[in-house]
This record gives sequence, C-alpha cells and structure tokens, in this order.
Amino acid sequence: MTFYVTDQKTVVIALLVFGAAAGILRDTVLAWRRLVPTGKIAEFFQDILLCLSLVSAYHMIAFVTNYGYVRWYGIASTFAGFFLYRATLSPLVLRLACIGVRLVIMTVSFILCPVRVLILLLVKCAAGIGRFTTACILRLDSQRKRKRLLRLSAMGF
Repeated sequence: MTFYVTDQKTVVIALLVFGAAAGILRDTVLAWRRLVPTGKIAEFFQDILLCLSLVSAYHMIAFVTNYGYVRWYGIASTFAGFFLYRATLSPLVLRLACIGVRLVIMTVSFILCPVRVLILLLVKCAAGIGRFTTACILRLDSQRKRKRLLRLSAMGF
C-alpha cells in the first residue's frame, strides 16, 4: 500500500470540504434548536449524536482515502475547513437554515391543520348528536311522565 504525495493533496481537499460540511450540519442543528426549544438533556444527546456521526464520517473518509490511517494533516485540514466555513459563510447559512427549518415547521403545520380541523369537526358533530339524543330521551321521558300523571289524575289519585 503506497501513498503518494498527489494522493495527499486529494485527501486534504476532501477533508477541507468535509470540515465545511460539518459546519453546515452544526449550523442546521443550531437553527433547529433556536426554532424548536428543547431541554438540556435533549441538547446533550443531540450534541453527542452530532459528534459521533462526524467522527464516524471522518473515519470513513480516512478509511477510503488514507487506507485506514489517521494522519495529522487530515485532522488539521478538517479543522481548517470547519473554521474557514465558520469565518466566512456561517452567518448566511445559519439564516438560511433558520428559514428552512421554519419552512418545514410551517409545511407540517399546514398539512396537519386540516386534519386537526377535521378532528374538531367530528368531535363537535359527535357532541351535537349526543346532545340531540339526550334531549330526545328527556322529551320522551317527560311525555311518559305526563301521560302517567294524566292517567293517575283521571283515576282520581
């Protein structure tokens, strides 16, 4: 397994791009947290999941491009790509991610709103049917009582 200098250039460029992609993923998670507040425990597990996914993706890239070896320039180029992204494009992507997450939330609520209205309509119909049947039962019961009272009064009681 030989590893040439020309391969190192390709690996550095690939890991720079990976560092920028990691920054985009981090900003997307931050945008989600801003729009959908969660508790501290949920944020902790989100951070752990993000770190584990990025480390596993880095090791997959190292396995494919570096023949399974983790080299220092690979780690340095990943951090360089991440911090270059953070210094240049992060505010723009964070705004776009907030807009995207808000759009997803609005789309889901738009889809679920008619379902919610349908459920409320069904509940109101069921309540109306229940009130109607109760009123009919009470009316029949009061008519029976009146007839009984008329019979009793006709008998002289």
